[in-house]
Amino acid sequence: AATNVGGKDAPAAGKPSSEPAKPVFEGVLVHPTAVIDGPDTTIGKGTKIWHFSHILPRVSIGRNVVLGQNVVVGPDVTVGNDCKVQNN
Repeated sequence: AATNVGGKDAPAAGKPSSEPAKPVFEGVLVHPTAVIDGPDTTIGKGTKIWHFSHILPRVSIGRNVVLGQNVVVGPDVTVGNDCKVQNN
């Protein structure tokens, strides 16, 4: 089962939503304010993406990565397993 806790699920049939549904990545925590662009992004299990972070298109993020608040990644970037990225 997916454990994505970020974002909102797709709206129920017949109920419009003002926000697009966020992608679901199995075993990944995505804060509701984080933005993930592009269907071509991969994120490994155990990764946590925190407040106001922005993942641009064509990004590959490994397993057990922590992206702290306000981190921007990409485009075309690979973050290896077990990395921690913080803002300044």
